[in-house]
Amino acid sequence: MKRKIIAVAVTVLMLAALAVPMAQAAITTITVTGATEGNPFRAYRIYDMNIDAANNKSYAITGKFEAFENQFPGAQANPNALRDYLIDFSENKDELVIIGDTHYPEIVDTVVRPLLRFIGNTPPVAQDFTELANADGMAVFAGMPTGYYLIVGEGIAFLTNNHESRVVKVEEKLDIPTIEKEITGGETPVTATKNIGDKVDYAVKLKVPDYSTFDAYQFIVRDTMSAGLTFNNDIIVKVGGAETSAFTLSQAPAPYTFVLSFNNIMLFDIGDAIEITYSAILNENAIPGEAETNEAQLRYSNNPFGDGLGETITITTKVYTFELEVFKYTGNPAQIPLAGAQFELRRLAADGTAVNVVADDVVTGDGNYRVAKTGEAGFAAMISPANGTINIRGLDEGTYYLVETDAPSGYNAIAPIKIVITHLGDGAAAITVDDEPGASPRLGVVRVGVENNQGILFPGTGGIGQTIFIIVGLLLMAGAMILLISRKKAKQK
Repeated sequence: MKRKIIAVAVTVLMLAALAVPMAQAAITTITVTGATEGNPFRAYRIYDMNIDAANNKSYAITGKFEAFENQFPGAQANPNALRDYLIDFSENKDELVIIGDTHYPEIVDTVVRPLLRFIGNTPPVAQDFTELANADGMAVFAGMPTGYYLIVGEGIAFLTNNHESRVVKVEEKLDIPTIEKEITGGETPVTATKNIGDKVDYAVKLKVPDYSTFDAYQFIVRDTMSAGLTFNNDIIVKVGGAETSAFTLSQAPAPYTFVLSFNNIMLFDIGDAIEITYSAILNENAIPGEAETNEAQLRYSNNPFGDGLGETITITTKVYTFELEVFKYTGNPAQIPLAGAQFELRRLAADGTAVNVVADDVVTGDGNYRVAKTGEAGFAAMISPANGTINIRGLDEGTYYLVETDAPSGYNAIAPIKIVITHLGDGAAAITVDDEPGASPRLGVVRVGVENNQGILFPGTGGIGQTIFIIVGLLLMAGAMILLISRKKAKQK
């Protein structure tokens, strides 16, 4: 398994030393470059170092690290085991060396990680110096006595044995976990339009984090669905392309729909792709034009020597549905509501599949319907009430045909009306009626007026039905005139 040394915090272990004529500490400056502005760096002095005129070095453990020195491997047989280990390491290196998986991983496991855990104990070890990275990406520690220092900030870990002020370049930054979330097959990666009862498929994408400086690592996905979505409890998790069950799923605490915790993310290779897929049903609580949201957030360990947890930003996906308002009337311009007209709403074509509906259980009253969910005993026929208005809630965008299957007594049935509902974004919708722009009285609601007239006249709908009727009428009138003229000419002969 790949082991990297990038820490949640930059870990710099260095020797700051300066030769001076007496056995005393000198003052040095350590400058960290390549940092992110505003990020803090903390310096911990583990050993004081003095150098005499003959360039002999002497070391003295600082009081706050005595316990660490005493528990270092081999300390029982040699109380100076830690000092000897660090001196041997630094004295045999000619220049600044990066401690990584291709350089010196032993000292990371032997010294750096244990030090990080030690300073994070309760009570934590106080730092000797703190500096913030400036606008130029530099954190400057001026006036530091010579000694061995642990510097914690962002980046990677390395050592130096130079007896002078040093500039330390942070070449790699903290790899903070990220989260992506999308709707599979949506109009955009984070938006979709659906019918009530439709399934919405989701995918959360992550990567196995860099846990190399941690003894344990928490990796938790929290997901929250709004009231208009019903979770199907059908989660599938894949890591590196292979399905895994090494996670725990719970529906607590509120307000989360589910919380998915990896049992041990350190079982997987750093950087491997993680994909979590699941689905929900757009239910009867969906409100036309209002987003039904699904939010996901990642919590992750961010302290290799403590229990701290970081959080990513919350990623939100949105699902919209719409409502069709049909107003049945007679008379123009009076528009008197007409009751008793029976309609079906069909998909894609006049002879297409009828939309199955039920009486609306949210917006009650005559003429209010919603799209039926799978398993509900719905019906296709909708009847205009006394106010002439039929409302059909829970429609996806797309092409429909409004078909009058039974006209009120004394009225002729109209020709099928083509309706196209289009999502404009953020829940706003537009409608065309027989390819002519229609009305959208409220967010997520579109409207079509349907006129019927009494008698033998073909009722006008404002579309092609009326046009065809007029053309046929004119042809009949022209035929009658031609016949009358022909008879007159015949008599004159």
